[in-house]
Amino acid sequence: MPFELIRHTDMAMSLWPNKAGRKADILSGQGWLVGFAWLDADAAFSDYRGHDRTITLIDGPGFVLRFPPGTPALDVAEPNRPRAFDGGWPTHCAIRGPCLVLNAVTRRPRISHSVAIDGAAAFAPAATTVAVVLDGEVATPSGTAARLDAIVLRDGASVSSSAARMAVIRVSGAEA
Repeated sequence: MPFELIRHTDMAMSLWPNKAGRKADILSGQGWLVGFAWLDADAAFSDYRGHDRTITLIDGPGFVLRFPPGTPALDVAEPNRPRAFDGGWPTHCAIRGPCLVLNAVTRRPRISHSVAIDGAAAFAPAATTVAVVLDGEVATPSGTAARLDAIVLRDGASVSSSAARMAVIRVSGAEA
């Protein structure tokens, strides 16, 4: 099936590996994941040594990520702007208030990812492509995707909407 529609309301909630927060995985495989996380309190991030990580603020007033000495802090205040960092850095998150974020995490060097904000998404050969609706709606043959729903694209499929914005995550080198 070229389209898989994953409703946000159907995503199972679980704890982060360090038990400091909650998350809902959209799609994952050996050495990678794409999913939501709720930042409800200041906390250390889980150790993803050997992984690249991209975090995108979806809702909330933002947060500051503090890394090891000598590494500049990352102030994340602008929604829908992907921010990449080394998942193995000891990271402390100081929130300005509760936030919802979208995460992409991949084990290097075998697996990599990209995150872009766009109104269109297309299947990329040799990649797993996930489009998360940030605002608006996107029609697919599997149904209409609303805000925070995800669309997994396969076999040359594409989606677009002039009235919607999506986070388009491409994971290369991984099997879905």
